This record gives sequence, structure tokens and C-alpha cells, in this order.
Amino acid sequence: MPERILAAPPIKDPGKRRPRRIIGLLANVPILGMGTPLAVIPVTVLALMQTRLPRHRLARMCIFAAVIGFVALASSAVWHDTRFPIVALQHFLVFAVMVVGLSGIVRTSDEAVHLLAWLSLGTVAYYVIIGNARTAESIESLWKFGIAFPATMLVLYVLRRLNVSRYAVTFALVGFGIYGMYLNSRAYALICFGVALFDFLRSSRKGLTRTRVWVGVLGLLGFGTIMPSLILSGVFGESVRLKTLAQSDGGGFALLDGRTEPPLAIAAILERPILGWGSEQALTWNTIYAGVRLAEYLGMSSPDDYMKYWIRPGGRISIHSIFFESWIQGGVLAVLFPIALLVTLALGFIRMRGQYSIVVMLVCAQSFWDILFSPWVANKSIYLAVIVLAVTLPLTPEKDDKPEPAPAHRAARLSRLQRSASPAESAATEGSVEPERSG
Repeated sequence: MPERILAAPPIKDPGKRRPRRIIGLLANVPILGMGTPLAVIPVTVLALMQTRLPRHRLARMCIFAAVIGFVALASSAVWHDTRFPIVALQHFLVFAVMVVGLSGIVRTSDEAVHLLAWLSLGTVAYYVIIGNARTAESIESLWKFGIAFPATMLVLYVLRRLNVSRYAVTFALVGFGIYGMYLNSRAYALICFGVALFDFLRSSRKGLTRTRVWVGVLGLLGFGTIMPSLILSGVFGESVRLKTLAQSDGGGFALLDGRTEPPLAIAAILERPILGWGSEQALTWNTIYAGVRLAEYLGMSSPDDYMKYWIRPGGRISIHSIFFESWIQGGVLAVLFPIALLVTLALGFIRMRGQYSIVVMLVCAQSFWDILFSPWVANKSIYLAVIVLAVTLPLTPEKDDKPEPAPAHRAARLSRLQRSASPAESAATEGSVEPERSG
């Protein structure tokens, strides 16, 4: 059987706590005139001071994939003579720098979770105090587009740090899911319900008992059949019902937040699968029409309902997916980075154990969803870097405390000194032994 990821207890080192707190609080504050978080500056300094990469192959795989993807994105843009995908380039590079830099001050999975808590606290504070035009519209917008995920992660972290019962934490996550459903955050609610169900199924020391199997089956049936019926009946509010009806009529998937962009992305990838397009804005009308035909084949029968999500105001084409955007922009080499992230996140979700396992599972599930169905935004690359460390650090073998071999000339000199000193040592040994014999 595969080994489980067991989070090691954190090593107390007050000297490294303060940098983690500062980095976490600055991770959502953008540099003036740029979208890059301010925390990248100190972490870049830490990365330049590192003499080695993280030891686990998954972490290194993600770093190498990010660097290769960065080169692929830039090369594809140059080859196709399009504008550089600045946002994607920025996040690819920030991720690699963050993993290398943070590996020097984050040594255990629990320390990575502590950094995630500070990241979440900084994100919540930023959106509540400063925010943006979208989050300032209403409480619903603030929750859905700003603080839903970081606030939930922060509450779960505090509950586990206070040693609250694991079942109580699981039910708290279900409560967050119900609250999110009322606030029209269906994808967020789905993630909360799924994480809570999976955590409940594996929390028993006896393993998967018959009762837990039945609970799991009923939970899956509820996600697939009962939940859509409750939404359409108006249990979670009229706005949720109307939005679900509108997206269902357009062919979108109700529980997947009505995402309709995948047919367009698939059509673009099929046309240029190797080198990509350089930018999603370079897609032609022929490609868009191919996407419409694929959408009709998949049952999305009303182009007027989903075309407004494909082509936004000003003619901007929206793919709304890190995975598909990377493939369209940089080709097959660029998509290796999100694939490496998906593999690492899936591993962490399934095999993570320890005090903060439900926190790691939530971050893994939310990040997995964002890679498939959300674009690059805010400090997403920093969250991904920290969760990669949280998942891979428990898998890293302990460093052996063997002394480093001495250089050849020093070893030869030491050998000569030992040979010259051996007669004196033997004489001293004989002198110390003889009195005992005479006695």
C-alpha cells in the first residue's frame, strides 16, 4: 500500500516565524503599477540565498515545469508575433521563485499550513479594508469574489489549532457550504461538501465501515440529484434558482458554476496542439465557430446564452481556465506546469494526514478547481507554491548528518600526522599499562 503523508510536528524556531508572517500578510498587496504581490520581493532575496532546490522530486518537477512553461509561453508569443501573456508569465515565474525561496524558511508541512493561515488572514484583511470594484458591490460579491475561500481556510485552521473535535470541524465546513449556497457560491459550496464528505469517510480508525460507505454513496447521490433539485426548488434563494435556470438553459453545468468555455478551449487546442497560439486573443472566428459546433454536439443548444461569456466586452476572448489558457498560449510544453500541479494537489488531497489535514485538503481541492475552471488572479501562484511545499515536505527524506568528506590533500596530510603520532601514542599506552601489571 502507498505510504500516507504524515505531517511532522513543527520545529520551534522563533527566528523564522516573523518572516513567514510578514510574507503572508504582504502576499495580497500588489506592487504599485504591477499585479505582482509585494511579498515577492523578500522571497526573491531568500531564493537568491538558497544553494539547493527542494529535495522532493514532486516539488522539483513543479519548479522545472514552471520554468519550461515560462520559456514556452514567451517563445510561442514570439513565434506567432502576438502580445506576451504577461499575467501567465508573471504567475509561472512567481511560483518558481516562491517555492525556492520559501523552502529556506518552511521546513515542515505544519509550518507551510501556518504560512497559509497568514496568507488567508492577509487576503481577508485586504479585501475587507481595500478590496476592488467587484467586491465592493455587496456582501454577496465580497464573499464570492474575495474572502470565501481564505476565510473558510482560516477558520478551519484556528479550530484545528485549538484541538476542536475533528467531527465538529467537518460539520463546520458543511455549514460554510450551506452558507455559500445561499450566497450564490455554488462551486465553493460543492468543494466544501466534497471535502467534508471525504474527510468524514476516512476519519475512522477502523477504515471504511459499511455505515461510512453508505454515507458516501448517499452523499454522492445527493451531489448529483438532490442538490440540483433543492436549488431549482428555491430552497437556497430565488437568485440562486434563477441563475441556475439561466445557465442550464444555456447548456452550462449548474453545479460547476455554469462554466461554458471548455468547448471553445478544446476547439482552439485541436487546431494548434503543439505550439499554441501565443495568446488566446489570437483565436480566429473560424476557431470560435468550431467551438460553437462542439458546444452544440455537447448539448449547449443556445449560442446567444454562452457567447457573451466567450467574448467579453471590448472583444476580449475569455477561456477562464489556467489549464486551457496555458495550453492555448504556450502549447504542450506550457501545459506541463498545470498538469504537474494537478498531480501534486491530487496526491495531497488523497494521502494527507495530520492535525491540519482537512485544511490541506480544502486548499488542494480549491486549487484543483481553480486550475481547471478559473484564470490566474491575485496571489493564486503564492497559494500554489505554499500548498506544494505543504504536500511534498512530509515526503522529503530526512537529511543524513554524515560529515562531509575532506579534500584529498587534507586527508593525506591527516594520514601522515596520524602515522607520525602512532609511536608516541603506543609508548604512552605501554607506560600507563605497566604499573597495573606490576601491582
